[in-house]
Amino acid sequence: MTIGLKGLLTPPEPEDRDIAYLEVHHNGQIYDWAAYISRSISLGDNLSTMEQKIYDEIDYKEAQWTALDPKTKTILNRMIGQEETVSIQKEEIVKPDMPDYYALRRGEYPAIGDQLGGIAKGIDSAEYQDILSKIQVVKDKYPKPPYI
Repeated sequence: MTIGLKGLLTPPEPEDRDIAYLEVHHNGQIYDWAAYISRSISLGDNLSTMEQKIYDEIDYKEAQWTALDPKTKTILNRMIGQEETVSIQKEEIVKPDMPDYYALRRGEYPAIGDQLGGIAKGIDSAEYQDILSKIQVVKDKYPKPPYI
């Protein structure tokens, strides 16, 4: 069992933590993982402190995946306006908890002044619609976990 660093992301202020992208070798499998780490502690100390927690989290998620029956979900297909049943991929369950998707979104949303400017011009304005589409792109890129 080993954990290796694949990359490091420093989100914009006011976030005060970095995101470490990890390759975790555990129980004969390789997992792409991510974890928030403190900037005030060395990377090695961060990883050694959270190593067992990461392994435990993977084991817990693997058990959730194994117990999931059926491995399908119903979603709304916006293109046709109807619900459809799709398979749930293992990677949707066995993945790091990143409830701080807010931190990732925060750095990519349009500036608050631009958002307010769009609202001030009215919901039928091109500026407002442009802001909404930019926000939706960020939300699609960093979706909420399914349990929130």
